[in-house]
Amino acid sequence: DVSTIYQNLMCLDLGKLRRKKNCTTIHSSLHITMERVFGLLKLRFLILNNHVSYPISIQVKIVQVA
Repeated sequence: DVSTIYQNLMCLDLGKLRRKKNCTTIHSSLHITMERVFGLLKLRFLILNNHVSYPISIQVKIVQVA
């Protein structure tokens, strides 16, 4: 039956649309959360606000100590 096939195709398209919308919502929520976390980290550790460039050897040592 053609109408049944059409209805099944419409359901598949709606399912994809819902999944895409859900994924977009989750991504947006995660993005907002990460922005908030980095803002809080910058308030707590003021050195994060300074754009100081360290040589890679020093950066490795900082990570190892942390």
